[in-house]
Amino acid sequence: MSFSYVLITCDASYENSVIVILKNISGIKEVWGIFGTYDLLAQITERAKDRVIDISNKIRNTHHVRATLTLFGNNESKSIQKLNSNEYDVIQQHLSQAFVMINTQQGKERSVLEQLEKLPEIIQGNSV
Repeated sequence: MSFSYVLITCDASYENSVIVILKNISGIKEVWGIFGTYDLLAQITERAKDRVIDISNKIRNTHHVRATLTLFGNNESKSIQKLNSNEYDVIQQHLSQAFVMINTQQGKERSVLEQLEKLPEIIQGNSV
């Protein structure tokens, strides 16, 4: 399944309260705190572009959210999903995670994902 993602900038010290609010929005699978230019990363399970836009607007209108960047999932492209939902839940609770964005030439997404899928450490990958 392909996911869309929203990178979120919040007011300082409000990351945890924004995470709690966002996890209650239908269509958001997960929200993580991240470091760097953005404070949070939200994963959206909806495939329809208009639904992703609706959810992105709900995020944008959430109190203490200052800015967002929505990355639409490519539903036509290959994706990687190596874990079932139970395994995924264990990782969410007990292990640290790293999120990496790779910029590749248009049309090369499939071959890049196929190469990444060979790495045992890669458990999920999507083209946006």
